[in-house]
Amino acid sequence: MISFESKLPLFAHNPTLSTARFPPGGFPCSPEVPTYYKHIDLTELAAAHARGHTDLELAELFGASLSTIKRRKEALHLGSNHVPNTTGVLGERLAAEHLAELGMAVHPMPPGSPYDLLVNGWRVDVKTSATPRKGGGRRYRYVLPEVRPSLYGQRRYAKDYEADADYLLLVVLRDGQLSTAYVVPVAERRASLTVHPESPFCPLAQFRSAWHLLSPARQAAV
Repeated sequence: MISFESKLPLFAHNPTLSTARFPPGGFPCSPEVPTYYKHIDLTELAAAHARGHTDLELAELFGASLSTIKRRKEALHLGSNHVPNTTGVLGERLAAEHLAELGMAVHPMPPGSPYDLLVNGWRVDVKTSATPRKGGGRRYRYVLPEVRPSLYGQRRYAKDYEADADYLLLVVLRDGQLSTAYVVPVAERRASLTVHPESPFCPLAQFRSAWHLLSPARQAAV
């Protein structure tokens, strides 16, 4: 059997050992373990983000974990620089250029924003299609789900189109160029919308090239 005394510190059995080096009250049983935090200069992080670095690139650049980078970005209200869909990005750019040519004030929004363009004060969510549906005719379908995955598919979140935007801009691309577009009030949104530019019976025909809906005069009247 091991006696209680055998469990005492060594210096209790050896009077030659000095206890002067121990703090008053004796040796601490559970010394405090310091917590370490990865220091990231937020100004440098914002500058690197502005240069277009993705989260993974920022993590490597600053020697931090991906979760740390995401937390710092959230604190700075920074969006994502990840480009998941080049067709969508092209559609947004061509739409913005066309709207600017029409004399409208166009402000592209940063990645991660709930809408893509601010046009004369109107919030516009751009949806792009370059591939017609199979089955005859050039029909283009746009899927507008109410639940969407996050950037890396780690979680799902609700998408409230009516709260996030005023108009849906359905862009049709042909050979990498803007062929036509439909300016659709967000109240007309369905889980999916289909346009048929070559048919007079297209259900959204009234919104084809309806650029006047984005005029500053209409915004001022709201």
